[in-house]
Amino acid sequence: MDALIASEHVTTDALIVSEHTATEAFITTAFTEIKGATWSSSTDTLEDIRDAVDAVDAGVGLGDGAISVNHDTGGTDNLTYRTSGGAGIDNATVRAYLTSDYDAGSRTEAFVKAVTTTNTTGRWTGTMRLDAEDYTFEFSKQGLFGPDTQEQAVV
Repeated sequence: MDALIASEHVTTDALIVSEHTATEAFITTAFTEIKGATWSSSTDTLEDIRDAVDAVDAGVGLGDGAISVNHDTGGTDNLTYRTSGGAGIDNATVRAYLTSDYDAGSRTEAFVKAVTTTNTTGRWTGTMRLDAEDYTFEFSKQGLFGPDTQEQAVV
């Protein structure tokens, strides 16, 4: 009788392990399919995805040029918005102007080529699409930071 009970126990344990393994494999397969081929765990966090959706919902225009531009354009974190102490400035606005327009004082919305926002690290929530030109990126968080500018050639 003890052998029969032990056998039932082993069979039940094996069934639970088998179901757990099948469920884990199913979930892993489902998430892999959802993520797609271009998923990067270093850049595609749920926070980044939320920020990107928020930016689209807010009508933020990322531009329609041929070149992808982000906070790493010109070098790692080159266009990241941070305090003088190095802390990221969250929810700031980043506007791209042609440097020639910006220097001429043409800074109305009509001259903005693309806009995005920043996340908690000061990195951009969206990738701008710009043409090859010299740009002035204006960073600001109303009432708290900026406007600050940085020029960058887009090639």
